[in-house]
Amino acid sequence: MATTQPYPQMPVLETSIAVVVLVVNIFLPGIGTIIAGVVGHQRLIGRGIAQLLLALIIVGWIWGVVSGVQALTNANWGEKNKTFRPA
Repeated sequence: MATTQPYPQMPVLETSIAVVVLVVNIFLPGIGTIIAGVVGHQRLIGRGIAQLLLALIIVGWIWGVVSGVQALTNANWGEKNKTFRPA
């Protein structure tokens, strides 16, 4: 039975990169999301810029942290499903 990744809008990264994405998004919301997009070969630049701009009213910071947690969740899922090749 094949399982799908928990958050398909975020790439499946290596765990170490996902941790970096989360930490960067805590301090600079949106930048970590852009990094995840570049490393994972997905178009996340618009989302990252929106997070960065919306950080001025706290919404972007929360969104960035949630994106970081999603990246970490996908990385853990990728570790459990070794047949899936992370970016």
